[in-house]
Amino acid sequence: MGALEKHPAAPHQNPRTTVHIDTALQTLSSSLTQLITDNYCCNDEELTRVDFSRWALLECIEIGNHCFQHATDVKLLGMKRLRRVVIGSHCFEEHSGSFRLEKCRRLKELRVDSFSFGCFSACEITGVDRLKDIAIGDYCFKSVSKVELKSEFPIGSVTNRLAKAGDCFYGLCVLR
Repeated sequence: MGALEKHPAAPHQNPRTTVHIDTALQTLSSSLTQLITDNYCCNDEELTRVDFSRWALLECIEIGNHCFQHATDVKLLGMKRLRRVVIGSHCFEEHSGSFRLEKCRRLKELRVDSFSFGCFSACEITGVDRLKDIAIGDYCFKSVSKVELKSEFPIGSVTNRLAKAGDCFYGLCVLR
C-alpha cells in the first residue's frame, strides 16, 4: 500500500485548513496544524464556546475580521505546538465573556487587532514562556477589569508593548 498512499489521486488529509463557512468548523479533523478563517466567519448564534484546544496539533491560528461574534468563552489550553495566534479586528465583540490562553509554551506571537474582545470581562494569559511578540489593537479587552499575564520568563519586553497598545485594557494590568 506504500506507493498507493503517495499517489496524487489517493485521498489524504490536509493539515492546513481554511474555514469558509460556520458549519465547517465543527467538522475539522483533530490533526490540523494550521487553522485560518475567512472574514465574517463562524458567527452562528449557537457558537458561544470556542475551545481551540480540541485541535492539539495546531501550530498557527489566523482568524479573519468580524468573526466569532457570539462567542462568550474562548480557550487555548495546553496546546504544545502552538506558535502563532493572529485575531483580526472586530472579533469576539458582541457579548461579555472570557479569554484564556494557558500552557502554550511554544507560543511566540499573539496579535489581536482593534475592537476584538471589546465586551469580554476576563483575560488570562499564563504559561507562555516563549512569547516574544504581543500586539493588542485599540479598544480590545476594554471591559476587562484585570488582565493577568503570568510567565516564568522576564516579561519586560512584553510590558512595553502592552503599554503602547492604545485604549485596550482599561482596567488593571497584572504582569507577573
